[in-house]
Order: sequence, then structure tokens, then C-alpha cells
Amino acid sequence: MGEERNNRRKEERKFGARAHTSMSQLAFLIVALLMVVLATAQLGRPGSATKPGPMAGGWSACPTADPQLLKAMNWGTQKEFVNLHPSFNVLTARKQVVAGTKYDATLAVTRLTSEGSTTTQCSVVELVIADQPWMTPEYTLLSKTTVNEKCPV
Repeated sequence: MGEERNNRRKEERKFGARAHTSMSQLAFLIVALLMVVLATAQLGRPGSATKPGPMAGGWSACPTADPQLLKAMNWGTQKEFVNLHPSFNVLTARKQVVAGTKYDATLAVTRLTSEGSTTTQCSVVELVIADQPWMTPEYTLLSKTTVNEKCPV
């Protein structure tokens, strides 16, 4: 009889230990589920760190009066239209920040038709320039495309 009682007590202790382990696991799962629910509830709230924004390394709009953009485009027009005294207006611009800043801008460029001439012409060009301040030279012209031989009126 005594042995039977001891075996029953052992079984009760095993069941109790299993029940305690199951309760701990259940409590852990409930806490984890609550954390997921709370984190999901934060999505889309103003000031939320998970608020959608520009993709890292992707293109973003650039104000046409951005001083760094204007400096880069001035360098690019002077390089492409040497001795033709170019001036320009930025029509559209975007930038990409990766290793430095890459500017892609469409410009209305007015310049002399040839060196020493007094006649001017205007055309629409797209310049893509990399700005890497730690490099010498700071700017690199990646591409120049003539979009239109005449500027819009």
C-alpha cells in the first residue's frame, strides 16, 4: 500500500511539473502575441518609426533651388559648354543618396552658339552628376542627354 501511495505522489508531482511548464509556455505565447498586436497597432501612426518613407538608396524629389544641386549643375554646364558662357534654369530634379549624392536634372540651358559668337541658343538637356565631396574632383558627369534642341517658350 505504501508503495502504491508513493507511486501516486510521484505521478502527481510529474503532472504538476508538466502543468507548470505548460503554463509557462502559454504565458510566454500570450506575452509574445500581445507584443505583436501592439507593434502592429503602431503602424501608420504619426511619428511612428515604421511610417513608410523614401526607400533607402532610392530616388527622391529634389527642390530645383537646392544649393547643392545648383552647384553641381553649374559645374556640369560649365564642363559641357566650355567657353560658351552657359546659364540654366532647372526644370525638374531628383537625387539619390548612396556613396555621395547623384543628381538627375532636366535643364533649360542658354549658351552662345559658338565661341566668340554673340548669338545664343537654348536647349533642354538632362545631366546626371555624382557629387562626392571627399573625392578630387568632387563632381563626375555620368551622362548628358539632349532632350530637345529648343527650349519651351
